[in-house]
Amino acid sequence: MPPNSWPGWPGFQCAFTVRLKQTGISPMAQPRLTPLVESLPSTVPFIGPETLELQRGKPFEARIGANESSFGPAPSVIEAMRNEATEVWKYGDPENYALRHAIAAHHGLKAEHIMPGAGVDALLGLIVRQYVQQGDKVINSLGGYPTFNYHVAGYGGQLVTVPYRDDKPDLDALIDAAAREKPALLYIANPDNPMGTWHGGPISSPSLSVFRKQHY
Repeated sequence: MPPNSWPGWPGFQCAFTVRLKQTGISPMAQPRLTPLVESLPSTVPFIGPETLELQRGKPFEARIGANESSFGPAPSVIEAMRNEATEVWKYGDPENYALRHAIAAHHGLKAEHIMPGAGVDALLGLIVRQYVQQGDKVINSLGGYPTFNYHVAGYGGQLVTVPYRDDKPDLDALIDAAAREKPALLYIANPDNPMGTWHGGPISSPSLSVFRKQHY
């Protein structure tokens, strides 16, 4: 039942509006944004395919730009989800105990090194939130993952970019920039997103080895 159909709603609405006027608050006043958020431009790091479909007035024949598998989930995954469907009435385990330990065992890691989340974008946001204060410098490749940069701006970080070399993150130049700028975070993805290129084997360079010894 909508509020305007409640018994006594007109009288309550009138009394509430009068009270707001007495306190000098406009009934249409909006909560104030923080100065940081107020200063940010209106931007979206990625426009979703659904939005693009609405803009063009018809659906895409193929979705190939969002790292999605057109084959869908494996039958075993669908079966596992079906088996768990009756449990959706419960809150999930906020510590993801079983999931973290299963992933850790599969990869030979410790469970405390596994952090599930609502996708990589949300996890990147948590990382930036934990390590970047307003005014801190953060280094990324020029043209690197835009959602990471979006979070840096959202938390008041100052982005410093380094051009790609041969369509890959320039490891030596990134490390040189980090040694010079003293950033809160240095972002390196391997394979790189969005370029799709990679450095073979473990990410390493003479500069990276020296940087780790000096700063970590």
